[in-house]
Amino acid sequence: MHGSSLFRVETGLGAIVGRSLNGVRQFRGVPYATAPVGSGRFEPPSAMRSWSGTLEANSDGPIAPQTPSRVYAAMGSIDAPQSEDCLTLTIWAPAEATAPCPVIVWFHGGGFMSGAGSLPWYDGEELARLSGAVVVNVNYRLGALGFLCVPGQVPGNLAVLDQEQALLWVRDHIAAFGGDPSRVTVMGQSGGGHNIAMLLTVPRTQGLFSRAILLSPPLGIGLHSPEEAMKSASVFLDALGINGRAVSDALKKVPLEQILQAQGKTAMAVSNMARGDLRPPFMPVHDGAFAIEEENLIEAAARAAAERGVEVLIGWTRDEANLFYGLEPAIAGLDAAGFDAAAERLAPGKADILAEAVRAARPEGSNGQLFMDLVRDITFRLPILDFADRLSREGGTAFVYRFDWASPEKRLGACHCIDLPFVFGTHENWKSAPILAGADPEECSALSDTMMRMVGDFARAGNPGIPRWDSNRRVTHIGVTSREAAA
Repeated sequence: MHGSSLFRVETGLGAIVGRSLNGVRQFRGVPYATAPVGSGRFEPPSAMRSWSGTLEANSDGPIAPQTPSRVYAAMGSIDAPQSEDCLTLTIWAPAEATAPCPVIVWFHGGGFMSGAGSLPWYDGEELARLSGAVVVNVNYRLGALGFLCVPGQVPGNLAVLDQEQALLWVRDHIAAFGGDPSRVTVMGQSGGGHNIAMLLTVPRTQGLFSRAILLSPPLGIGLHSPEEAMKSASVFLDALGINGRAVSDALKKVPLEQILQAQGKTAMAVSNMARGDLRPPFMPVHDGAFAIEEENLIEAAARAAAERGVEVLIGWTRDEANLFYGLEPAIAGLDAAGFDAAAERLAPGKADILAEAVRAARPEGSNGQLFMDLVRDITFRLPILDFADRLSREGGTAFVYRFDWASPEKRLGACHCIDLPFVFGTHENWKSAPILAGADPEECSALSDTMMRMVGDFARAGNPGIPRWDSNRRVTHIGVTSREAAA
């Protein structure tokens, strides 16, 4: 490792000092909005105010308050200080750039309930170095603090508004870090990708990004209706003993620990994950702040991307749902009757067609694996293909891939999140996680190079090196080697 040195930039808000290390300048814990604490809790974000003196940006800010991830058994636990004062950015910028660089803004996943952009999993140093892009990772509010919706009292989608505020910050200040605000690519995985679909529909975000990379967006979960959101909100408020009309004022006074406890109780009461429904209790909701007239996120996002000229790279992993169910004994022991019942529950009216499709694709698969394939198709694969089809028909540009590299843990396969170590070149930071434990380092390095080049080439020039989506519906498969196959 080369030695590090301090590096200072002047922004419109004030001076920031980061560190230049290994040819990449790093700035950690940079606030993009005022802290949503006290009277700001459960309120839309406010733009960051200027400061006097110099902001030291050499350590990560706290991550958003959260309970343990529902997939910690496969991913590993998240260990970082938490605080409601969490609206910060981590920025990596190539030190030797001679012209303004493209910008990649990362929105992490975690089912809208967990995660952080500042985690070592998503360290942007390698991606910035290889792609020549300025990489900006965003921390935003999660769970009830980010998605609670009580119509008329607590606005929903606060986390999505946080992300919008981060993009406004990038527009106004990223040039000081060597980034080109006219060449911004948003990239998100899982819940982060789903949030990008929402951001596409927000009129205020037009012009803030020109390309989008959606990694495993669960577009099939759609949006909560106000009624569904209120169901979760009612359980949450009951757990806190809050009722009446002054809900917002009461919530601002509740200790954070009690907020998280009530969030956990709500998840236990309303979650149907064990039955194949991956929607968490707190998630994006269809409301007046978002221009989704038909309440169909896929249709609205595809139309908006086409109208704005936003190019989209989108894909899924071969065995998405294995992350959620592959280590569950109950799923492994599922019998044929149990699979048929699950199919009818998950896809009423379409169960026979979808069940036949997964059986044909994996004729030797166990009932448990077929159940996971069905959840994958309903939640990820088919909605992603629907989005790509709609975008293409509207005259927009889409590129579609499937990630096939599988975990050494055979029960996980090419599961949800398995692509993340390769997108960021951070497989060394994942080597103790069950999802990647035991993988061959050289194989990981080669695949990391493939994924980072695809991301970087798309962010830089709109050409990820795979065919554009059209009526031929060709999906590029990415694993140890790349190949193409029909969708």
